[in-house]
Amino acid sequence: MAPNWCRLLEIQQNTSMTQKREITIRVSEQEFAMLETHCQALGRTKTDILREFIRSLGKFAQNNHIHLHK
Repeated sequence: MAPNWCRLLEIQQNTSMTQKREITIRVSEQEFAMLETHCQALGRTKTDILREFIRSLGKFAQNNHIHLHK
């Protein structure tokens, strides 16, 4: 199985105020199946679930007094 790591790729910059980035991650078959099952159970996309998780990191950092650079 592939190791758990991610590689950030800058793909494009939108003409709007925000930039869009693409993240490519490698996960084990078991981790992929867990994500897939979770998404199907909630009727949501993998992108939606992962984006929500990333956003939750800010709240986690704030609650644990961790300073994140923006």
